[in-house]
Amino acid sequence: KYVATTPSLSNARDNDPQARDKLFENQILRNRDELLYVELSHAMNAGDIGCVEASILPWVHMFKATGKHKYASQMLHFMINMRDVYPPELQRIIRMNWLCNPTGKDHGFRGVDWLHIIKESPLIEFYRRCHVAIEDSFHLEHRTIRHSHSDMTNTIKKLCEKMHKNGVHVFKPGR
Repeated sequence: KYVATTPSLSNARDNDPQARDKLFENQILRNRDELLYVELSHAMNAGDIGCVEASILPWVHMFKATGKHKYASQMLHFMINMRDVYPPELQRIIRMNWLCNPTGKDHGFRGVDWLHIIKESPLIEFYRRCHVAIEDSFHLEHRTIRHSHSDMTNTIKKLCEKMHKNGVHVFKPGR
């Protein structure tokens, strides 16, 4: 009910403008897109390449719809090659090296390009050295370069309160 499917949304948009709720329609589209992002993010962090691959096609459509044709084209070309062109051994090698886990911790996987950027970027190293120098100047005992997981409890609570206040998940005709 709160996540868009093509038939249900198409039917809702065919209604008379006074019978529609554009805010509600947009919210269910947003819910769908955010769930796709959450799914991809969790799959990547967990190192679940099968789920990452399965989630690419909806992103191709979104990139295409938003004018990001090069992203869409490259992703589609890559997925076609993975399915139909590359031999099975090369497919396996790509899947085994698509993500890396530099910390070794659960849900610590990152794209291999991320690791390359972190290791090779002089700006990142310069920023890290500045950070350490400031911490040394203030005689900080606990380094803050590696962050703990953020506690989003209050943020999510405020977001839920605002969404409830605005009734984004309540259908109101003519809105």
